[in-house]
Amino acid sequence: IYREICDIVDGPISLEVVGLDRDTMVAEGRKLAAIHENAVVKLPLTEDGLKACRDLVAEGFKTNVTLCFSVSQALLAAKAGATYVSPFVGRIDDISGEGMDLIHQMRQVFDNYGFETQILVASIRHPGHVIESMMMGADCCTIPPKAPRPPGLAGAGPTRTRIERGHIRPGRPKPPYRDRACGESGRPRCG
Repeated sequence: IYREICDIVDGPISLEVVGLDRDTMVAEGRKLAAIHENAVVKLPLTEDGLKACRDLVAEGFKTNVTLCFSVSQALLAAKAGATYVSPFVGRIDDISGEGMDLIHQMRQVFDNYGFETQILVASIRHPGHVIESMMMGADCCTIPPKAPRPPGLAGAGPTRTRIERGHIRPGRPKPPYRDRACGESGRPRCG
């Protein structure tokens, strides 16, 4: 079924390992990456997951380090060479945190130190998460089927919808977050 999905979707597809130790994750990652040129090996943000990420990146594979809940975790994923890191903004909000603050912090750290790791915002709960993510300079979002869609995506199918920065405004450079008007929370202000 992975092959069929990869043949249908024009773009990166994260295929997740299920192993828990480094060697198993690397072995599974090689097999998943061999399925299609668009395959991205999805790894958990654990010590072994980060080691497996470094190994797979060294072999030329694309990786997505998932289950990110803090900027220090995101930094570890970027230093391991991850192609993508997936912060779970909705889950942070669920426990009374501010998931969008993590996106702001990650963008600033990645820009300050020149990391090429892309921010793939996950655990989207509502259209505001998508809009704020794009305003803060996230590279892409993944929206679960049951989440309400932002205007213009209301007719999207039952599978996850992926929004990438380049598909929204091709060729437009991303301004640094700190140059935008901000409210007290550090988030962009409206009006």
